[in-house]
Amino acid sequence: MRKSKSQKIYLPVLSIIVFLFVFGFIFPQQAHAANDVVLNMPGGVAANPGDTIERSLNLTVNNGAAPTSMEWIFTYDPTIVSDIEVKVDGNGNAILGSAFTDTGPFDSGFSCSTPSDPISGDPLPGETYCTAVNYTSSPLITGVIGTLQITLAPGTTASSGTISYISMDSYDDPGTSLSTSSVDTTLTIN
Repeated sequence: MRKSKSQKIYLPVLSIIVFLFVFGFIFPQQAHAANDVVLNMPGGVAANPGDTIERSLNLTVNNGAAPTSMEWIFTYDPTIVSDIEVKVDGNGNAILGSAFTDTGPFDSGFSCSTPSDPISGDPLPGETYCTAVNYTSSPLITGVIGTLQITLAPGTTASSGTISYISMDSYDDPGTSLSTSSVDTTLTIN
């Protein structure tokens, strides 16, 4: 039996339609042009060596993403920045920003800590690990995650310093990884 001209065209077209359906609807994160989740912190504020400055950590959510948890590492030159901490209230709880929704006192958290050397136990300078989690499974939205307190090294002679983000991950409620990016922060030092 001979195939008609329309049958010869039908199979390749059907294959293309199936491919587009699978990768466009079943795996939609592959089709996103921009990152789903973006972290940034404004810089530019002038401070003196040894000063502690406060900066808001901002979250932008794109493409309908719904992150419920995030983790990242700040990296910086420890001769310029000596510490990064989350601003807390009088009870030692992180002060959460507008990016957190549907939260109660135990429903979410934002924390940062300096890692320790696994052998000596000494703090590893130049890195701060951070997490932001909403345990209620309500997504984090575009807004401020919280306020960071950044302490400049007392003896620094630098005129500026950069805080970068590495090992960034964010996840939605079923645990699907979302594409995540950041914008480095430059601090001006008097």
